[in-house]
Amino acid sequence: MKLISFTRNIDSNPIRNRLDIIKIILQTNDYLIDRQYSLVQCNERIDKNCPFLYVEKMSRLFIPENSDDQVQKLYSIVFPFSYNVEQNELSTTQIAINNSLNSCLKSIVYSFDKALPDSMNKIQDFCLEACVDNDFPDVLYEIVVTILTRLLTFDVGYIRYDYDEEHYNGRIHPLHHLDINYTNQSTYKIGLNQSLDILEFKSIIDNQKECWFLHK
Repeated sequence: MKLISFTRNIDSNPIRNRLDIIKIILQTNDYLIDRQYSLVQCNERIDKNCPFLYVEKMSRLFIPENSDDQVQKLYSIVFPFSYNVEQNELSTTQIAINNSLNSCLKSIVYSFDKALPDSMNKIQDFCLEACVDNDFPDVLYEIVVTILTRLLTFDVGYIRYDYDEEHYNGRIHPLHHLDINYTNQSTYKIGLNQSLDILEFKSIIDNQKECWFLHK
């Protein structure tokens, strides 16, 4: 088991689409490559106000949202890359991701206008332009496309604990609830009777722990 607690916040703007997810992943990559984290030996030593990466059989980011509410809002997504702490090596499918490669990926993603282009050909055009701007050889263009394809297709696994006074509406929109998925077509809520802290939230998702049960 690895618990990697980041020493800086991860941007927690509302997640509306996969582009928002990809930006979070690439920001996390920066923190890993630059070792802006501390290793935590057990759950009890996690700073509940800081994002962390949990790696066991699953690999997930847990991120507290910046909020003025007394109750913390939390969300979690899958982290699709591998990270070797001892060698400080970030990779995917045997491709090492360093600062320059991650910067190139960020330049591509941040050049999109609030949403992903509507075809893979257009995305590849952005990749080619970024590689030319960064003086990357042709082989790195293929790597950039491979990694970006991974980011476009991995199972996001989005889940969010929300405390929502503004939209509270009894059992239709409970004060405390879990939001499953992030798009309007697929999202749904599971109501909760009370708040969750980040460790309780983690235990709901942790496939190495006993399951939580819904009671009708």
